[in-house]
Amino acid sequence: MTTAQPQPVADASAWTGPAMTVNQEWLEPLTETELKDLDNALAHVKSQSIPLLKITQADFLLPNLGPRLKEILRDVQHGRGFSVLRGMPVDKYSQNDNEIILWGIGTYFGNTISQNSNGDLMGHVYDHGVHMHTARVRGYMTPDHLRFHSDRCDLVALACIRKAKEGGLSRLVSMTAIHNEILTMRPDLLKPFYNGFMYVVSELSGDTRPVRVPSYSMTDGVLSCRLQRNQIEMSAEKCGIPLTKTEREALDLLDNLANSSQFMLEMDLEPGDVQFCNNYVIAHGRTDFADSEKEEEKRLMLRLWLKFREARPVGNAFFDFDGIPVAAE
Repeated sequence: MTTAQPQPVADASAWTGPAMTVNQEWLEPLTETELKDLDNALAHVKSQSIPLLKITQADFLLPNLGPRLKEILRDVQHGRGFSVLRGMPVDKYSQNDNEIILWGIGTYFGNTISQNSNGDLMGHVYDHGVHMHTARVRGYMTPDHLRFHSDRCDLVALACIRKAKEGGLSRLVSMTAIHNEILTMRPDLLKPFYNGFMYVVSELSGDTRPVRVPSYSMTDGVLSCRLQRNQIEMSAEKCGIPLTKTEREALDLLDNLANSSQFMLEMDLEPGDVQFCNNYVIAHGRTDFADSEKEEEKRLMLRLWLKFREARPVGNAFFDFDGIPVAAE
């Protein structure tokens, strides 16, 4: 049952940045035994010449690391909403090997879904030489600051292969904690998030239609969120239905809270880190960055969009969290 009546949520997903900075319970360093698991699984996949997109969990057996990955999944799916696996020796492997390892790890977290209209299942996040607010440009293609948002999937896995020369810090915030804060400060400004904002939704036929989509939704006592302010603002313009003063005030309050030191967790992902974020409870962003002039030293992240195998009870706000449809030719 879906309800629009805001209630405070007291679970592990309601954390604050300062608390996470201190305890770092979310950081999961790999052990030597677990690294050996990855070596063995990689060698098996390569010996069998299994194509990347065909690799299953049965092809990528991790007898020591596998049980731990399932514990991390539990924390990400039902607990705080994020974790970072640290210490994958990315410099030891080729890019193809790193992609196999990330894909193999991903099989323990869910089913891979499309990240763009080309149907890409393995994403490459780097500076494409373009900037935000340009037609058909998405944030991952730029070196620009990315405001807090959630992706159109249950879980995003981001593996750091190379850091930027400067900047590119990852930012996370608990949307549960922000929900509770708005409920305390300005309960009237939670109403626009539950009522929803207009989105322009693309159909497989190429047509578009406007749909009112909640940013917060509570189903069977489970709070879920989605945050895509860029899309909200662009859709309002396309629909010809401007945001009201109250809606803008609500969005501005959420932005201010998310970017405050009271709530934001900032981390500098190191090469070999794999960050997992649950899009139903976490919003993520990034500082802008500057790259090295050497091509082989430029920032590179590998990304998976994943669908949980155990469905979350969600409302109709998440009708498009199955990935981005492939464009018709």
